[in-house]
Amino acid sequence: MAYHDPYVPAWQVDGQDVPRVCDLRAAVAAADLVVLLQAHQDYDLEWIAATARLLLDTRGVVPAGPRVEAL
Repeated sequence: MAYHDPYVPAWQVDGQDVPRVCDLRAAVAAADLVVLLQAHQDYDLEWIAATARLLLDTRGVVPAGPRVEAL
């Protein structure tokens, strides 16, 4: 598990540090699952949707597709 957010320098879950990745493109390409929690303007959502093996879109901003699931 890892995260990327240009506005969050550190993140913890249940008291455990979650590693922050700097290279979003490499992280998306390598991940089994990408969870979109914030749709920052910095993100190329079309590229993320096209590259992610599986994308869970909690914001409802990416059109549904075979590898995109929206909540």
